Amino acid sequence: MNKPGTRSRKKVMERKKITEEQELAKLLSPLQDTLAEHTNISFDNIKVQLTNRINYLLLNDIQQLLNALYRVDVPEEKFNMVMAGSDLENLAADLADLVISRQLQKIESRKRYPQ
Repeated sequence: MNKPGTRSRKKVMERKKITEEQELAKLLSPLQDTLAEHTNISFDNIKVQLTNRINYLLLNDIQQLLNALYRVDVPEEKFNMVMAGSDLENLAADLADLVISRQLQKIESRKRYPQ
């Protein structure tokens, strides 16, 4: 027997068909608030905007960047590896890859274990 409200919840979810890219954009809001507002957004666009934002934070507000990475739940050991192994030119892009990878893991987990 289904739980009360399960059918209506499924209907709501069906009506709210969100692509993985749009969902990723919403999840990245701690680093880039404007990403979630775009309707046709690609992974490349997300990475470019996220890289630009991370680069800005690296240069101007490292504490805000660290707070955002903590909220996104980027694994500390991976963060430390990127910080130690990346050259300055690629640091922001490598951090963006970490954030995107973590968010894709969250999306996959939510698909696997829906509430």
